[in-house]
Amino acid sequence: GNRPVGWLSRYLHTENTRRLLQEEGFLYHMDDYSSDTPFWAAVKGSDKPMVIVPYALDSNDMKMWLAPAFTPDMWLKYACDTLDVLLAQGQTSMQPRMMSLGLHLRIIGRPGRIGALRKFMAYVKQQPDVWVATRGQIADHFASVSPFQASGLGAVV
Repeated sequence: GNRPVGWLSRYLHTENTRRLLQEEGFLYHMDDYSSDTPFWAAVKGSDKPMVIVPYALDSNDMKMWLAPAFTPDMWLKYACDTLDVLLAQGQTSMQPRMMSLGLHLRIIGRPGRIGALRKFMAYVKQQPDVWVATRGQIADHFASVSPFQASGLGAVV
């Protein structure tokens, strides 16, 4: 019932995509796989930057769809290992990391797979200093604590 505030084009974006998204009032774009933290990016044809909330394909549940031998237990271990490494990196660098977890009802929601998600969420709740948030919440927070710096090319802040 809510209008989206962010966009994932997958493979169908052009140099005009971010400008068009801005014009339509979108807060963030997520067609980027280069980072584990949000960042500002310059937008061609606009004087305003856009928040980029990167996406991660490796922790996506799609593996269980495309490679049926990839089991829910394997996905759970991968997700927990990913969280552990990102938490450690965040503590070492004193800069928070973001874990992107792409989930699809038709995949993780199946009776033989949903338990892995439940176990992962229980694992997340055991960890200190973890914020479970929507991408919109992450983009809002990032924009409020990391104002865009006009110097440079508008790259990672």
